Amino acid sequence: MATMVPWGSRLTQLLDDAFFSVPSEAAEWSNTHANVVETEGGYEITMDLPGLNSDEFHVEYADGRLTISGERKFERKDEGKTYHRVERRYGKFLRTFALPRDVDAENIEANYDRGVLTVHVPKAESRKPRRIEVK
Repeated sequence: MATMVPWGSRLTQLLDDAFFSVPSEAAEWSNTHANVVETEGGYEITMDLPGLNSDEFHVEYADGRLTISGERKFERKDEGKTYHRVERRYGKFLRTFALPRDVDAENIEANYDRGVLTVHVPKAESRKPRRIEVK
Protein backbone atom coordinates (compact mmCIF):
# COMPACT_ATOMS: atom_id res chain seq x y z
CA MET A 1 0.00 0.00 0.00
CA ALA A 2 2.83 2.42 0.80
CA THR A 3 4.23 1.98 -2.71
CA MET A 4 1.05 3.48 -4.19
CA VAL A 5 1.32 6.78 -2.29
CA PRO A 6 3.98 8.36 -4.56
CA TRP A 7 1.97 7.35 -7.61
CA GLY A 8 -1.17 8.76 -6.04
CA SER A 9 0.60 12.03 -5.26
CA ARG A 10 1.84 12.29 -8.83
CA LEU A 11 -1.65 11.57 -10.17
CA THR A 12 -3.10 14.26 -7.92
CA GLN A 13 -0.45 16.69 -9.12
CA LEU A 14 -1.19 15.91 -12.77
CA LEU A 15 -4.91 16.45 -12.23
CA ASP A 16 -4.23 19.70 -10.39
CA ASP A 17 -1.95 20.84 -13.21
CA ALA A 18 -4.68 20.17 -15.75
CA PHE A 19 -7.16 22.43 -13.98
CA PHE A 20 -6.24 25.95 -12.88
CA SER A 21 -2.49 25.67 -12.54
CA VAL A 22 0.61 25.38 -14.63
CA PRO A 23 2.32 22.04 -15.20
CA SER A 24 5.76 23.60 -15.05
CA GLU A 25 8.56 24.29 -12.66
CA ALA A 26 6.77 27.50 -11.65
CA ALA A 27 4.41 25.43 -9.51
CA GLU A 28 7.40 24.01 -7.63
CA TRP A 29 8.89 27.48 -7.10
CA SER A 30 5.85 28.64 -5.20
CA ASN A 31 5.57 28.72 -1.45
CA THR A 32 2.08 30.18 -1.30
CA HIS A 33 -1.21 28.35 -1.33
CA ALA A 34 -4.39 29.39 -3.09
CA ASN A 35 -8.04 28.43 -3.33
CA VAL A 36 -9.85 28.54 -6.67
CA VAL A 37 -13.63 28.55 -6.62
CA GLU A 38 -16.06 28.63 -9.54
CA THR A 39 -19.39 30.40 -9.19
CA GLU A 40 -22.16 30.95 -11.70
CA GLY A 41 -20.73 34.37 -12.55
CA GLY A 42 -17.03 33.59 -12.61
CA TYR A 43 -14.02 32.37 -10.69
CA GLU A 44 -12.51 33.54 -7.42
CA ILE A 45 -8.89 32.98 -6.47
CA THR A 46 -7.86 33.68 -2.87
CA MET A 47 -4.31 33.62 -1.60
CA ASP A 48 -2.87 34.32 1.84
CA LEU A 49 -0.09 36.91 1.65
CA PRO A 50 0.36 37.96 5.28
CA GLY A 51 2.80 40.69 6.15
CA LEU A 52 3.02 42.11 2.63
CA ASN A 53 1.94 45.50 1.37
CA SER A 54 -0.02 45.59 -1.87
CA ASP A 55 2.98 47.10 -3.67
CA GLU A 56 5.15 44.07 -2.80
CA PHE A 57 3.37 41.67 -5.17
CA HIS A 58 1.91 41.80 -8.68
CA VAL A 59 -1.18 40.36 -10.35
CA GLU A 60 -0.95 40.03 -14.13
CA TYR A 61 -3.06 38.47 -16.88
CA ALA A 62 -1.67 37.48 -20.28
CA ASP A 63 -2.40 34.75 -22.82
CA GLY A 64 -5.06 33.03 -20.73
CA ARG A 65 -2.93 32.88 -17.58
CA LEU A 66 -3.23 34.79 -14.33
CA THR A 67 0.09 35.23 -12.52
CA ILE A 68 0.63 36.37 -8.94
CA SER A 69 4.24 37.04 -7.98
CA GLY A 70 6.25 38.86 -5.35
CA GLU A 71 8.81 38.46 -2.62
CA ARG A 72 8.71 38.15 1.16
CA LYS A 73 11.94 39.67 2.40
CA PHE A 74 13.69 38.46 5.52
CA GLU A 75 14.85 41.58 7.30
CA ARG A 76 17.00 41.15 10.39
CA LYS A 77 16.33 44.15 12.58
CA ASP A 78 17.33 42.52 15.80
CA GLU A 79 21.09 42.68 16.22
CA GLY A 80 22.41 40.59 19.07
CA LYS A 81 19.73 37.90 18.77
CA THR A 82 20.43 34.34 17.68
CA TYR A 83 17.75 32.58 15.64
CA HIS A 84 17.25 28.97 16.70
CA ARG A 85 14.43 28.31 14.29
CA VAL A 86 13.04 30.18 11.29
CA GLU A 87 9.77 28.62 10.14
CA ARG A 88 8.14 31.60 8.50
CA ARG A 89 8.51 31.48 4.73
CA TYR A 90 10.59 34.07 2.93
CA GLY A 91 11.75 34.56 -0.61
CA LYS A 92 10.23 34.93 -4.03
CA PHE A 93 6.90 33.38 -4.89
CA LEU A 94 5.08 32.83 -8.15
CA ARG A 95 1.73 31.24 -8.90
CA THR A 96 0.29 30.96 -12.39
CA PHE A 97 -3.25 29.80 -13.08
CA ALA A 98 -4.37 28.72 -16.55
CA LEU A 99 -7.85 30.18 -16.88
CA PRO A 100 -10.68 28.72 -18.96
CA ARG A 101 -11.60 30.41 -22.23
CA ASP A 102 -14.88 31.69 -20.85
CA VAL A 103 -13.37 34.56 -18.80
CA ASP A 104 -13.89 38.28 -19.27
CA ALA A 105 -10.25 39.36 -18.99
CA GLU A 106 -11.06 43.07 -19.23
CA ASN A 107 -13.02 42.99 -15.96
CA ILE A 108 -10.70 41.01 -13.68
CA GLU A 109 -10.49 42.70 -10.27
CA ALA A 110 -8.15 42.17 -7.32
CA ASN A 111 -8.66 43.19 -3.69
CA TYR A 112 -6.20 42.89 -0.81
CA ASP A 113 -7.51 43.02 2.74
CA ARG A 114 -5.89 41.93 6.02
CA GLY A 115 -3.28 39.77 4.29
CA VAL A 116 -5.65 37.99 1.90
CA LEU A 117 -5.57 38.63 -1.85
CA THR A 118 -8.85 37.96 -3.65
CA VAL A 119 -8.95 37.99 -7.45
CA HIS A 120 -12.39 38.01 -9.11
CA VAL A 121 -12.38 36.67 -12.66
CA PRO A 122 -15.82 37.11 -14.26
CA LYS A 123 -17.14 34.84 -16.97
CA ALA A 124 -17.80 36.46 -20.33
CA GLU A 125 -21.47 37.27 -20.90
CA SER A 126 -21.52 35.34 -24.18
CA ARG A 127 -20.36 32.19 -22.39
CA LYS A 128 -22.84 32.31 -19.51
CA PRO A 129 -25.84 30.01 -19.83
CA ARG A 130 -28.89 31.91 -21.01
CA ARG A 131 -32.41 30.88 -20.16
CA ILE A 132 -34.58 30.77 -23.26
CA GLU A 133 -38.25 31.47 -22.84
CA VAL A 134 -40.47 28.83 -24.37
CA LYS A 135 -43.60 30.25 -26.04
